[in-house]
Amino acid sequence: MTAIRRTRSTTGRSTTGRSATDRSTTGRSAMTAVRRTRSTTGRSARRGVRLVAVLASMLALVLTSVSTSSATALPAWRDTGASWNNPVNGTTKVVGLRYATHPRFDRVVIDVRGVIPDWSTRYMRTFHYEGSGALVPIRGRSGLSLTLMAAAHTDSGRNLYTGPRIARPRFVTLKALALTGDFEGCVNFSFALNTRASYRIFALHHPQRLVIDFRH
Repeated sequence: MTAIRRTRSTTGRSTTGRSATDRSTTGRSAMTAVRRTRSTTGRSARRGVRLVAVLASMLALVLTSVSTSSATALPAWRDTGASWNNPVNGTTKVVGLRYATHPRFDRVVIDVRGVIPDWSTRYMRTFHYEGSGALVPIRGRSGLSLTLMAAAHTDSGRNLYTGPRIARPRFVTLKALALTGDFEGCVNFSFALNTRASYRIFALHHPQRLVIDFRH
């Protein structure tokens, strides 16, 4: 009987001890797994933040590059008369004109159909209508005349130009403008300026247009 009691006591203590040990081991394993999961999650989150930061920096560089490229693509400002000939042959119809002011320049946009036309410019203070020779009623301290090798009407004589014949926006540099000729294959525009400001002229496409900026 004594031997039986000792065996049961020993067996109970051993089983109880192992159960407690197993529970302790299981608890430690669970805590270790939680810590590892939290650590892995934290590292993943930090990697995600770093990746977002890298992508944002790359996007900023791309946008800066595009902006710089666009800015450097514009021609230099000039303060003398000039001319340009398009190496591509074709006809041009002048159909409209728009204007607006910007922080550093006043802009005129001439809408055309067909190829970008040959053009020439020259500074002058007074302007005359082509054909009649009548004085154009716009005047500034200076001015610029623009001649386009184009037409503003169809071959049958129907007018295509829908822009202003004369306008006085009174911007910082651009004081007034007028269509002064659509005669013998040439379209003429005159721009009255508040000063002999420098300008730049360039073409844009889709749709076709010629842009003139007058510097403030």
